[in-house]
Amino acid sequence: MASNKKSKKNQTQTLLLPADLGISDSLYATCVTFLFDRPEKDELNGEAWYWSLDADEHEFNPSPIEWVKLQTLIFARCGEDLKRFSDEQVGLGLNYLMSNAVGDASCAAADPSVSIDDAMRMMEHFPTLWRACIGPRLAGVHNRIGYGNGELGYVCYMWFDVWPTFYQNRNKPEWRDAMWRLFVELLSMPCREVQVSALHGLGHEGRYLGRKKDIDQLIYTFVASVASTDEALIDYAEAARQGMVQ
Repeated sequence: MASNKKSKKNQTQTLLLPADLGISDSLYATCVTFLFDRPEKDELNGEAWYWSLDADEHEFNPSPIEWVKLQTLIFARCGEDLKRFSDEQVGLGLNYLMSNAVGDASCAAADPSVSIDDAMRMMEHFPTLWRACIGPRLAGVHNRIGYGNGELGYVCYMWFDVWPTFYQNRNKPEWRDAMWRLFVELLSMPCREVQVSALHGLGHEGRYLGRKKDIDQLIYTFVASVASTDEALIDYAEAARQGMVQ
């Protein structure tokens, strides 16, 4: 029992800290509150908080490099720092990071002021968002593909369709390699919704990775691991391999 407590303590101690990235605890705390400590849609007559006329999105304006570092922290610490929020609150906050229709955070990593090292550190921690937050929250979901489970399901399915960050950086080999590693890891996670997201992303972004044979082999291997009764997932995987997803 003591060894388990020690293990959990060590795991907590290894969480990335704001100071590790040169930003303040207060800026990170403000960011988490800004993104996630928000009303759910039913409290705002079905409207997302960031579309409300009373939204305070102009009261929090990090620079591009601060946004990249803040996202790095959110990705790395999501298993602990977001667990007090509901699935809808998490989904709405992540949509703010995912979509440039909502704000500028999704374009921050493509800003000329952001170094490739800072961008790649963000990408290094990106899989944790899926492994420690999205995947566990959607673990029991088995929707028709393309029909998300609320706000979080929408974010999970649409991230690589909507997120502009990789497309803006698609000509950089570091980004292509990082995205390839990300898709490989997401496809290996034991959550069908996350696997669908990876396939959706490969279907849209695979053409830019320069890894046609690798993608073919990855998807062939994945299909071999899928239960034969899940015909929809198998068909979707083949569509993704061909770049024929919507």
